[in-house]
Amino acid sequence: MANEVKRRRPRSVSRVLLLSLAALFALTLAAAAGFWLYGPSLIAPREDFVQGPGGAVAYIGLSNQLRTQMDEFWSGTDVRLTMNQAEFSGMVSSAILSGQTRATPVRKVRSYLPEGEIQVDMVMELPYSKVPEKFRNQPIGLTLDLEPAVDRMGQIEFRITHAKIGRIRVPVGLIKFIGQRFPLNITGYDPREATIELPITDLIAGNFGRNIVIREFASTKGNLTLVMSMSQ
Repeated sequence: MANEVKRRRPRSVSRVLLLSLAALFALTLAAAAGFWLYGPSLIAPREDFVQGPGGAVAYIGLSNQLRTQMDEFWSGTDVRLTMNQAEFSGMVSSAILSGQTRATPVRKVRSYLPEGEIQVDMVMELPYSKVPEKFRNQPIGLTLDLEPAVDRMGQIEFRITHAKIGRIRVPVGLIKFIGQRFPLNITGYDPREATIELPITDLIAGNFGRNIVIREFASTKGNLTLVMSMSQ
């Protein structure tokens, strides 16, 4: 009797495995069909917006803040830079939209500073021949969560920590893959590391060099604050 039970068990395990694979295939097929039918609405921008002004005012304000804190920085005291939402949004849009060509997919950029977060919204178009005709010239919404960091060369960069294409949350690894597979030609964007470098780096390097460390950053009430000090 025990031998008979043992002989039956492999059959039941195989049957469960086959049923699981069949269910997974059916779900994958249903997801693919659903995306094909509703994909354009799923990847569309969450909302339309008017492109705001550039970041000239922000650069002037930051330059003044840096100059007034140079002595504190070289004496080892922390340096604090503050930008409001309009200034930061103008800086990001100026950086990304500068030097646009026909190959540049980004059409609009805005940034905002919800509590504890740095977010960037983009409206993009991807007219590539590799994209199915149904999705060509389709406006695509890209929402990025950013985090400031200092790279190995001492440059300040903004690292992508979370991303959404339209209403679909996607892993950062997929963003890297797309950036390397399709030449996005976005100013300051590194597809291998999923980072965006803003001209704020040039301002800081011009005053403090590249021996800096970001101690903390805070986003609250529509203001972004970076606290930096000299690296040891």
